[in-house]
This record gives sequence, structure tokens and C-alpha cells, in this order.
Amino acid sequence: MSNFPSIGYLVFKVSLKGCGNFSSIQEAVDAIPVSNQTKKLILVDSGIYRERVLVHENKTNVVMQGMGYKNTLIEWNNTAASSNGTFSSFSVSILGENFRAYNISFKNTAPAPAPGAVGQQAVALAVVGDKAAFYGCGFYGNQDTLLDQQGRHFYKDCFIEGSIDFIFGDARSLYQVHYYVFLNLEHTKAL
Repeated sequence: MSNFPSIGYLVFKVSLKGCGNFSSIQEAVDAIPVSNQTKKLILVDSGIYRERVLVHENKTNVVMQGMGYKNTLIEWNNTAASSNGTFSSFSVSILGENFRAYNISFKNTAPAPAPGAVGQQAVALAVVGDKAAFYGCGFYGNQDTLLDQQGRHFYKDCFIEGSIDFIFGDARSLYQVHYYVFLNLEHTKAL
């Protein structure tokens, strides 16, 4: 399923095809032991996982490995108006420290808001836990795609797509990524 080294890791396999221990990512996250130093590896098979995922603060040292950011996708449709505000509109939220993600995408499927629309913020990924890192990942949304809320984070070789405030928050992060901004249905690339 992956060439990621699993020696010294607790391994949790997720697959929509029935070849894993779990059929949802949240089930695998919930099965992780809390607050210990053991590294936990969640191997996620290719597919579109339509679910909301929350990695609580007591789930630390978690590694999530997909099968390529174009092949493994976690998506949910939520907005600030349909949840409890912008910070709760996430598809995936990472609260635990030392989280790593490789080759997986995070998407909020809420439609692009009309100019001046209220409550249409739709976070694909919210990162709160300290020392999180993302490698070869995709982040897709419209308004407020990536909430880089607090802590120190690293993004390398990632694809980030959005239109309004697509990266926001108070974290101290390093980005080595590609940005795509969509304005009035015209594609503009900014590096």
C-alpha cells in the first residue's frame, strides 16, 4: 500500500475497498491510543473519503499517508453558516502535536461564495497542534481553504487552491508550495 517505513509504528489501514482495518479515517483516528510517544501510522488507500475528521489534542505523533494527493481525498461540505462559525467549518482539523501528512488531499466542497456573501467561509483543513508538517498534499476550497491557526508548521511540495483569504491564521509556518488563486473564473498562478 505504501513505501513509507512502518517499523516502530502502530499501523492503522483505511480502505473503502474492504482491504483495510477501517472503512473510515475517523474510525482509525478514534482507535489510536491517546498521549503516548509511540508513532501512529494511518495508511489511507486511494479513494474519496466523504467524512469530517477530527484529530483531538490527545492524539499525538500521528502520521497520515495517502496514495498520492490526486488519488486520496478527504472531503466534506460545511460552511461557517452551517456550523458554529469559521473555525468549526473544517473538513479536517488537527489539534494533536507532531502530526504529519504525506500524499493526501483535504477539501471543503462548499461552493464559491458570491461577492459580499456572509457565513460562506469553508475551511478544508484547520491546523492547531504544534509541529505539524505536510508533504505532497493538496488543499482545496474557496473562501478560507487553510486555517493555519497556531503553532509551528511546515508545508512542502503541496498544492493549495482557494479564492478568498485561502490561507489565514496566526501560526508561524514555512511554505514551500504552489499557490493557485481563482478570480472571476480566470485562473491566476502565484508562486
